[in-house]
Amino acid sequence: MTTRYALWVDDHWAPDADEAYRQPLEEVRRAVERALERNHCDVVWSTYALASEAGTELAANAARYSLVIVDFDYAGQAQGWDHLLRVMGAHGVWFVVLSAFPAHAERYVNNAPHRRSCIGIFNKDKAGRRALVDRVTGFFRAPPLRIAHVSDLHCSATAVGARDQERMFAALVDTLRAAHAERAITLLVLSGDFASGRPAEDLVVARDVVRAIIDATIGRKALRRCLVVPGNHDIEWEDFGGQRLAPRPWLGFLEFYQDIFQGTDIPSEMAAWRPEHARFDHRASVSDLIWHRPLPEIGVSAVGISTPIAQGRPSELPPGETYRDAQGQGEFTDAHDAFIRQAWGHPRAPGELRLAVMHHNLMATLATSRYDEKRVLRNPGQAMLTLADSRCTLVFSGHTHAPNLFRIAGGMVGRASLEMRDELVVAAAGTTGGLHPGGDRGRSFSLLDLSHAHVDSGTRELTMWPFLYDSQVGRWDRVGEKGATPPHALVR
Repeated sequence: MTTRYALWVDDHWAPDADEAYRQPLEEVRRAVERALERNHCDVVWSTYALASEAGTELAANAARYSLVIVDFDYAGQAQGWDHLLRVMGAHGVWFVVLSAFPAHAERYVNNAPHRRSCIGIFNKDKAGRRALVDRVTGFFRAPPLRIAHVSDLHCSATAVGARDQERMFAALVDTLRAAHAERAITLLVLSGDFASGRPAEDLVVARDVVRAIIDATIGRKALRRCLVVPGNHDIEWEDFGGQRLAPRPWLGFLEFYQDIFQGTDIPSEMAAWRPEHARFDHRASVSDLIWHRPLPEIGVSAVGISTPIAQGRPSELPPGETYRDAQGQGEFTDAHDAFIRQAWGHPRAPGELRLAVMHHNLMATLATSRYDEKRVLRNPGQAMLTLADSRCTLVFSGHTHAPNLFRIAGGMVGRASLEMRDELVVAAAGTTGGLHPGGDRGRSFSLLDLSHAHVDSGTRELTMWPFLYDSQVGRWDRVGEKGATPPHALVR
């Protein structure tokens, strides 16, 4: 049973309130509860008659509440409503408005901060209450999400590499902060390649950049909503007589990971964690850097998959491949398959979004380099089969330095039939700090807005907003603001 917490603010809600007034609102609650019973979802209501008191409660316990339902009629509480709207804006809490004067409520909300966190304004008549029930039910089944997807930071500790990055990353943090103020960022996905060429030094720079990104978006109190996997540039290579070997491939990355999530139990999710020493095993294999993180408060179950290949000896490479080829490619292993099938071996809960994060792409993406076919997973078919069998619906990746959104609907993988009850949607991010086949203008990151579930079909609309960097003015511009249609897909 999934539990959602809702805060209902109604200036007429009092023990001695008129029964004729209270009855329709009680009907709304009962209708929502009945609709959600079929989805094994329970709603706990907290009711406040004064908006000012509701704002105080929300400021103290914002992380608890999924939704605020505001009955907006009484103009005498204007100061209290202002306080409540400021609190909801500061904490990124979703809200819905029920009013006998919806036009007045709409004007008021449109002038409020964080107005995009309002999922609807409904008339208090019978049709409006029915529409409110549908909207709230869909929300509780699967709440809306705003996801910031940043990949391939390629931070550099060298003077040449760092010369322009400080300005670029400062603009990135400012842009993410503004996007979060517009509509709360619920989830932060960082899909690898934090370093450039020297992980031991570069990851120290990356740590400060990532901390600034976290502070500008989800905040330190919500670190569990920061999803991190390594990339191939994060491997610690060592020189042995002219041969590049990786006897301790994750030394720098695991220290970086532990620093980012310091003070939490997140590092212990990895098999590479050694609780008896309160640190990571620096000789861990790639198969030890996978994790599963349930986030039921936002209806998400996430899996992180470490895909870079880090052989200890050149003789381990397949015939005909150079060591550089292996460094660029990724691999989906049997250990990955077993881990995902165990983590997601149970039926998917109603409204649950299963998403996977990996550095390498499932397939070659458009508008990238000519050698892109060597920069994906060696065995993408196995990854697709595993994810499809596990009812995963959304995959985040990076690596190829170009933003793409595409759908995998089914087909054949070798002799196996790739049968999908739901489409697999793959969101590939660009690079924020590295080189791009299209030049400097190609540096990018993405925001993805996922709507609440449709009350009948359960589908959700996913819209991807790429941001491109303009080095001439030091600014990140959103693609699609000037009339272009952003990439979008439906997920279930």
